[in-house]
Amino acid sequence: MRILSFSPHNYFPVHSYPEGLFLDNLVQQGHEVLTVNCNGVLKGFCLCFFNTTISQKDIHRKRCLTCKRIRDDVNKEFKLRSIYLDTYLEVKDYRDTENILININVSNIHDFLIDDIPIGKYSGYEFNLNHKLNSGNIPEHLWTERREILRNSILTHKAIHKIYNSFKPDRTVAYNSLYSVNRVVCAVSELQKIPHFSIHAGNNLDTRLQ
Repeated sequence: MRILSFSPHNYFPVHSYPEGLFLDNLVQQGHEVLTVNCNGVLKGFCLCFFNTTISQKDIHRKRCLTCKRIRDDVNKEFKLRSIYLDTYLEVKDYRDTENILININVSNIHDFLIDDIPIGKYSGYEFNLNHKLNSGNIPEHLWTERREILRNSILTHKAIHKIYNSFKPDRTVAYNSLYSVNRVVCAVSELQKIPHFSIHAGNNLDTRLQ
């Protein structure tokens, strides 16, 4: 079975190493596993930048470097075959994304769809969590951050289509399929009738990371 693991967020080793172990077990069982990593394309405002502001670029750069180091360590330790999301994006994809964003604002972002996928809504998941927002209203001072997360979701949508067409997976796996870009990938899986699965820490607090 061909299994695609969407894994762009490696800054959190308590997630990345168990994920690597899980994927290694799939390989040992004879499955063909391909991991999709990020090489910086999501740096506009990545999930790994939680508890920071959009202007804290020095912190973002350091976290991005840490994320890449952990990514490489996990892939090396478990001998995982990996590709970069970035590789599947062309100049036209970035240009088209910017043209879309020109027409997006706080009033219509939640209505934004691509292929009937509510990417506008999906891209608000960790944003609302991080800022503890209990409504769809986006504070003006947070709009740039919210817009960057939407940009990441659109770019992910463009790239994952190409990756699916190339690798043709039978299954998709992501660590917590609710996070914005992960949810977009899972939604594309649904459209292509590819079953998708979510990995997450356990409910028991004593053993949740095992």
